[in-house]
Amino acid sequence: MKDLLQQLEKLGLPREKFAVGGSGPLGIRGLRESADLDLIVTEDLWNRLSERFPVEESEDCQRIRIGKIEICAKPILNYDADALIREADLIDGIRFVTLERTLEWKRRLAREKDLEDVVLIETYFKTAEKPV
Repeated sequence: MKDLLQQLEKLGLPREKFAVGGSGPLGIRGLRESADLDLIVTEDLWNRLSERFPVEESEDCQRIRIGKIEICAKPILNYDADALIREADLIDGIRFVTLERTLEWKRRLAREKDLEDVVLIETYFKTAEKPV
């Protein structure tokens, strides 16, 4: 995760205009490794980035790849990017989509890897809620 965050830092993106989604919220909490960073960005940041980097078309979104960082034009499942960024958890100065939203998102996607993450997040919540 450290290497990925260093790559992100080098981009110099305005921190109030993006949040890390996908497996990033799990990776930053040590729940599992993250192979890449998926960013959710504001529309104006997307427009600026799409002028500097090539845009790929995929079945779920338009995407920009910069090393191991992937940026989607609009979050998958039509979530409001600005709301996800606004309500994100701030960890080490970087916004990460909340685990509650990540859980909701992964349940709806229901791919095998997402269902594995659902179990990790639910276990995390159960463990975190136990009184000390």
